[in-house]
Amino acid sequence: MRHAGRDPDSVIFFEKGKYYTESTAAWHIAAYLNGGWKWMQWLRIIPRFLRDAVYRFVSHNRYQWFGKRDHCSLPAPELRRRFLD
Repeated sequence: MRHAGRDPDSVIFFEKGKYYTESTAAWHIAAYLNGGWKWMQWLRIIPRFLRDAVYRFVSHNRYQWFGKRDHCSLPAPELRRRFLD
């Protein structure tokens, strides 16, 4: 992550008083998703330094591979309560 006072350069997931970043945050989030995303749970057996290296590689290249949108969609009202202001 970047230095304090600047925007983070990774996803941050907060649960039960703990913060998780990078690949660990991704697999915590995947546990809440329906469908095929739950398959990511097996990634916990891979050492974190390797998972995070892959996470950063994908993160760095995602716009080149998948494109970039000019705006983000807003969450549905029932999901908004899950987001921090």
